[in-house]
Amino acid sequence: MYGYPNPSAIITRQAKQLGLKATVMGANSAGSRAYPKIVGEAAAGTQNIVTLKVLPEGDDPAAVKFRTAFEQRFPDLARQGRPDLGDVLGYGGAQVFIEGLKRAGPQLTQAGFIKALESLKGFETDLTLPTTFSATEREGNQSARIVEIQPDLSRKLLPAVVRAEDQAAK
Repeated sequence: MYGYPNPSAIITRQAKQLGLKATVMGANSAGSRAYPKIVGEAAAGTQNIVTLKVLPEGDDPAAVKFRTAFEQRFPDLARQGRPDLGDVLGYGGAQVFIEGLKRAGPQLTQAGFIKALESLKGFETDLTLPTTFSATEREGNQSARIVEIQPDLSRKLLPAVVRAEDQAAK
């Protein structure tokens, strides 16, 4: 199911009410901490694709470092249950952007920036999965992990990393 948390929540609850036994799998956008709170107990067992290495609420050192810095810098947002998925994705994206600027050099042009981004191959951040660009690949991230909602409505990041296959290369 591809959708944001609120519409996904309605669909998930209705699917469970109708007796659907299949695992409900959702998109990155529904992978936030808000999703299980909105869905309620019907969220248990659902899965969402996320392009994160770590969950922002996790105990991984990178997550703790990010969360601590975020909470100190944005205390009002922290009181709202953040950082969350969008915050981590935004930060990871900013790191990619900054690396592109560094590689483009001081005489920045649009063409130079694009060429610099195209030089990113498996660029790592502490929080997000590797980023790769090329002259033909503009998506940047072809990998994902699965976050599964537990019976207590907490989130668990499953260990496997899944990757899209390039059908044109086959």
